[in-house]
Amino acid sequence: MAKTKSIKGYFFKSIKQSEAPDTLAKPEEFIGLLNHIGSLNLSDRKHESNSEERTIILPHDRDRVAGVEIPDYPGYMSGMLLRKRDVSLPMTGIEDGETLDLKPVDLGGGVLMEVTYFMVHKDSGILLFLVNRSAGSHVDLAQNLSSFLGSDTRPGFKMRSENSFTNYLYLANLMNLNGLERVSDLFTVKGLDFRFVGDPQEIRNLFPGSTNENISDILNIADYFEAFSVSMALKPERGKNLTKHKIPPFFRKLESFLRMNDKSKFTVSGMREGKRMETIDLLNDRFLFTTTIKYDGEFVPAVEVFNAMQVNFEERLPAMIEAPIG
Repeated sequence: MAKTKSIKGYFFKSIKQSEAPDTLAKPEEFIGLLNHIGSLNLSDRKHESNSEERTIILPHDRDRVAGVEIPDYPGYMSGMLLRKRDVSLPMTGIEDGETLDLKPVDLGGGVLMEVTYFMVHKDSGILLFLVNRSAGSHVDLAQNLSSFLGSDTRPGFKMRSENSFTNYLYLANLMNLNGLERVSDLFTVKGLDFRFVGDPQEIRNLFPGSTNENISDILNIADYFEAFSVSMALKPERGKNLTKHKIPPFFRKLESFLRMNDKSKFTVSGMREGKRMETIDLLNDRFLFTTTIKYDGEFVPAVEVFNAMQVNFEERLPAMIEAPIG
């Protein structure tokens, strides 16, 4: 029976740290660093941190690493972040006569490494990183990239920051300031998930009149149990959708109260045309990437992941070019 895997990702810009003030890495600098990494032998790409070994695989490796499925998209560079598994490895790769435990021989049943994916837009330097905690976070990717930076005394890719060399890169989230516009652009809304943290008596006075009676019933239950927070997850009936146009006024009515507590939540899940899923976090104002890929078996084909990433990237790119970072 087919399984469904949901992969969430975040958009970032790369920030240079050195003795000078932090600055954005130029797109050509970021792509240059990736090309430098791709020019190295796999044995020179190992990065160890907290007793975990990771490496980066790029399109440069298609002819020398079996199982690498990284398609080319005009204007983009894609790659994989891999973490060596703690279990015994049944197969190895061979490069220059040396046996290596870095080779993702088969992204299906014979995986040697935990895998996650990233994609960089070459003209803007924006990076999309998919979440797979087994392989590592965006922080792990930043640490890995930083390990290849050089200086006057250390070999590696030299990236200047004013009068000094960059010694570390970190990835800063792109902030979305038009979340409600993105909700309006959804083709259908499949879920609304919110959590109010505070006095139910105060919350009761915030709701639009047409919903006041029903909401009051729910808040009365909170009063009965002396609860201080209320969580609700709304899902449509089978084959139907939630009423999209009612979400913006509903959120605006609640926004000031919700922002008073960092445990509050308000997310909208829906589909864009082409049946691509997206989750919009209206409180955290972050670009969130959620895609649902259907496939048979336990593992999702890498090509399907990269194809979905590229389509998702193209849709958001115009709004992200001038987006602030946070």
